[in-house]
Amino acid sequence: MGEILSMDVPPQKPSRKRVRLLLAVAVLLLALLLAGLALLWLSGSSVQSRWAALDAESQVLTAPYSAPVESVFVNEGMRVSSGQALLRLSNEALLRRQEQAGHDLRALRSDMVQREVAAERLQRAQAAWEGMVSRLSIARHEEALRAREREQKSVEHVRAQLALRGMAASGGPAYETASRKEAEARAALEQATKRFEQANQERAEAERDVMALRDEIQKAKRVAGPAAGATTPSGGSLPSVDGVLTSAQDGLVLRVQTAQGQTVQRQQPLMEIIPSSSDHWWVLAYFPAEQSGILRQGMPCRVIIGGSKETLDGEIEELAPAESLNMPDQREGPRENVIPAKIRVPGVDMLAKGWKPGQPAVCEVETGFFR
Repeated sequence: MGEILSMDVPPQKPSRKRVRLLLAVAVLLLALLLAGLALLWLSGSSVQSRWAALDAESQVLTAPYSAPVESVFVNEGMRVSSGQALLRLSNEALLRRQEQAGHDLRALRSDMVQREVAAERLQRAQAAWEGMVSRLSIARHEEALRAREREQKSVEHVRAQLALRGMAASGGPAYETASRKEAEARAALEQATKRFEQANQERAEAERDVMALRDEIQKAKRVAGPAAGATTPSGGSLPSVDGVLTSAQDGLVLRVQTAQGQTVQRQQPLMEIIPSSSDHWWVLAYFPAEQSGILRQGMPCRVIIGGSKETLDGEIEELAPAESLNMPDQREGPRENVIPAKIRVPGVDMLAKGWKPGQPAVCEVETGFFR
């Protein structure tokens, strides 16, 4: 019987093409794994504020002239609406001035006895009317601008004073810096007050000139008669001064600094009102300076006010350059490098929740890929 012959097939070596394919697949899987890990890490990253507090643009009501306070219509903690009467100052001095002006104008009318003189004056007055009204409009606008500037500088000075008092016990460079800022804020307030007083005086002079010119036109028309052919100048009646001061916005009376029977001086603060509209509220936050390359304007931010458990949706509105300073909640220790940020929280009635400026807050900005 013959032997059975067997033949062993030698193992075949894998081809180079297959080895390359397997190697490419392995590299691709590894890259996908690393990318997934990096994406997972980025999606969970966030930056938390080092310190934050609620702030608002309050209305500081000041006395437009020196006079006794006749009535105070509101109390601290009371909600008020725009245009609501807050208090009344005595207007006797202003009425006496207006009465004297009336006597002067009547004396002027008595001099206009001849038709030709009256017609000539009427012609001149009508030619000057439009320019006089334009001057009065510009003066009123300038006075309003200076009043808002003065109110802003007054608020900044009050805040600088509070910051200085808070650092009085600490001394050192922080106190010197706060003292310098308070002096600068006081000087700025004094300059703003001077500019407002000048604008106020110019507006008052323009109103007196318009009133005198209008009365002169009316008198000249009556004396000159129909032959003058004068047309009635356009423009409404000038507002009367009744001494009532009103609120410029809806809000809450935070502080009343006067009382009935007290005599106040011109530009003296009378009360402070914080607004109810969220447009006038924001959160001032300080973030670690090392996150300057991550934070961007427009990033969403989670905000928690005080001890509330409610999380509010905010957004970074402004970012300032990094600076070195002491946190408001620390009186000692080294300065920290932080990024000041202004965060808006729209659509929230802060007053309805019982919050006021200075309320501590916590801000967390999601900087990951998914936010």
